[in-house]
Amino acid sequence: MLGVCIGSAALLVILSVFNGFEAINLSLYERLSPDLQISSAHGKLFDPARIPAGTFSAYPQIGHTVQVLEDNALLKYGNTQYFATVKGVDQDFLKYRDLDSLISAGKFVLEDADDNFAVIGRGIEYSLGIDVTQPIDQISVFSPRKDATVSLLQPERALNRMEIYPSGMFAVQQEMDDRVIFVPLRFARQLFEEQNQVSSIEVYLKNADDMRSVQQKLQASLGDSFKVKNRYQLNELLYKILNTEKWAVYLVLTFILVIAICNIIGSVTMLVIDKKKDIGILMSMGASHRVIRMIFLLEGLLISVSGGLIGLTLGGLFAWIQEQYGFIKIQGSGDFLMSAYPVKIIFSDFVLVFCTLFLISFMASWFTARHTVKSFGPLRDAITE
Repeated sequence: MLGVCIGSAALLVILSVFNGFEAINLSLYERLSPDLQISSAHGKLFDPARIPAGTFSAYPQIGHTVQVLEDNALLKYGNTQYFATVKGVDQDFLKYRDLDSLISAGKFVLEDADDNFAVIGRGIEYSLGIDVTQPIDQISVFSPRKDATVSLLQPERALNRMEIYPSGMFAVQQEMDDRVIFVPLRFARQLFEEQNQVSSIEVYLKNADDMRSVQQKLQASLGDSFKVKNRYQLNELLYKILNTEKWAVYLVLTFILVIAICNIIGSVTMLVIDKKKDIGILMSMGASHRVIRMIFLLEGLLISVSGGLIGLTLGGLFAWIQEQYGFIKIQGSGDFLMSAYPVKIIFSDFVLVFCTLFLISFMASWFTARHTVKSFGPLRDAITE
């Protein structure tokens, strides 16, 4: 019972900690990811004037929208070069949200009067060797010109070159940290030579629960000329990876629980041997092998389920205390956004652990009762033995 108790408690606690890390990663990622994204169904760019006036104001669930112009570009800092995605956003990107909590160094500032600034990912900062708190030089951004004729003697004329100072460095998720640099929309328009067109329009809702319903309504309103994707469709790979990781953790820890429950086989077997004469008396009174098997099956289930319920109670209490007070700290947490291990308790994890426990213990108890009881006979056989 003690082994099952520890195994079930450990499984619940680790799943809760995994939920905590997952929730933090998603909350950070989702703060830079829109609820909905509108893009052209045909082509890379489109004119926002193609969207009928009043489309967004017709939905009270929409908080604000952001025009985005993004494309790949070459970054150069000193003698180091790096390919990244330059994402130009308009002023509404920062107008309704405070993103400084995502910044590991510097500030999330893109514009100051006539000056342009860039906010870069941690991977870009590392690859270019930039210290955003004390930048020595500006970042050079290169993009191909649309009307340029490539010359072997002057290849640089085929590229637009613009300079920009980094103002901050964000750390959210590795894929984004390694490839995205945020700049003002006016900077991106000049770099990519696009005066009116945009790559997409990002839609931010007042309540994320309205995401799917608003998506369906916007798609029906805009027609087949546009694609409306929600946050999960935009980051489909990330959500699949997180879901796969959780199931992998669950399967690995289930093996630990299986080992603990296998002790039931030994316990029930020893119990059957110890109660040999009692089994003979019951069989002499007319009890069948099925009845005897049922007795020891219920005995095994009683041991495992009792231990599991105690373990779930202790594990849930432990997770709740960690969630409220964070008494277990992360060593060397200076570079992390949290000092203690995050925990998120989900009721479905209790159900999952209990069902797993019950299924495995039932199979172990049934196997033991079936193969140890079938060799016993009436009392005279037990006495003879």
